Amino acid sequence: MKKILLMLLLVLLLAGCQGIFPNEYLYVNEHDAPFAYRETDTTDTGSSVYKPTEELTAVSRGSDIREAIKNLVLSGQETGEFLLVDYVGDIERDMKTMYTDLLGDSPKYTYAMDSLEWSLSETEYGNTVNVSLKLRLAPQEVQAIPTLRFPEPAMTEIKEALLEHVSTYTVQVSGYQDTDLDALLEAFILEHPDQIVDAPGVSVSVYPPDRGSVRILEFHFIHNTDRETMLQHRDDVDSFLNLISNQLNRKQSAKEIVNTIYESLTPAVYSYNPNASVYSMAYQKSGNSRVVASITAFLCNRLGAQCEIVIGKRGGETWYWNRIMSDGKWLSFDLHSAALEKKPPALLPSEAMAGYSWDRERYPEVNEPDPIEPQTPYEPEASSEPVDFSESVDTTETEQTSEPTGTLAEAP
Repeated sequence: MKKILLMLLLVLLLAGCQGIFPNEYLYVNEHDAPFAYRETDTTDTGSSVYKPTEELTAVSRGSDIREAIKNLVLSGQETGEFLLVDYVGDIERDMKTMYTDLLGDSPKYTYAMDSLEWSLSETEYGNTVNVSLKLRLAPQEVQAIPTLRFPEPAMTEIKEALLEHVSTYTVQVSGYQDTDLDALLEAFILEHPDQIVDAPGVSVSVYPPDRGSVRILEFHFIHNTDRETMLQHRDDVDSFLNLISNQLNRKQSAKEIVNTIYESLTPAVYSYNPNASVYSMAYQKSGNSRVVASITAFLCNRLGAQCEIVIGKRGGETWYWNRIMSDGKWLSFDLHSAALEKKPPALLPSEAMAGYSWDRERYPEVNEPDPIEPQTPYEPEASSEPVDFSESVDTTETEQTSEPTGTLAEAP
């Protein structure tokens, strides 16, 4: 009987252990991962969070830090912690020069930041560098910035972006030299009235503005029409230009070519429009010196005649006119002025261009231009009908760079 009572007491004691030692206090201490440290979670007293140091980026030299920060930008992370492992060099000096090095070698990463702050920490698991970024570009925006050689093929891609009717195009270029980008793009627009039928406003920013052969070029194109309308206008202008081209003949003299273009381009109803486009010139018969000179040069060069656009002043105002090669000599003419005055255009030597001024070094008298390959003349289909064109159809930003003492800021 005593044995039975003793066994029952033992069973009861074992069953009561759940109340004496509840499950939430049962703790199994797992093996720590190699190079692990413990962070105390202040919101849960008595518990800890393990963060293996293998989750941290190890850096041993200044170049490692630069690469680690690039990776933060490309991943869209605005904070990072780097573990110093057998670091070679002066970490504080390297942190101060790191931003400048990035600016010179890979400016698209500093261009993506509004600011960068850093600090050094001594912890139980080693020394770390803590960085905090403020990003202005998303990772996909940074990755979309190509790196191209300047001027080619970079300028080829920039011009292609202009033709594609984009609003913004950004490129990182190597081998950059100070260049009048506005003038380059204006020349391209003037040479392609068949494709750029309504010239956009152009704004160009260079970053950084005053240093390095590797730069960021940011272009903003302010278009007056949407892409679909632009494509329709381009087709209409192409028909208009082809109609005039069909009236030109390679056997004509320079004077005959100019007179044919004048009669087709500027009828009696022609009027001045300071905001004219190639499209409005074709369909509304209103233009300005820039548009008329652009179309005239295009039609002459398509035929194979040597013709240039001259940019200068007339009466103190910026003005555009043309000159054409005739019997080995340059002869100048201004179809826009002739149309406004309703008189035949005159082909004159440069000394007879009274009231006009221009950079004579840019347009030399004695050096003939390189021969221009004539384009294949337009041949309309046999069934094409005459086309009636009488219907009217309606930043340099400034950067501030400072040596960091814990904070780096660059506002591109």
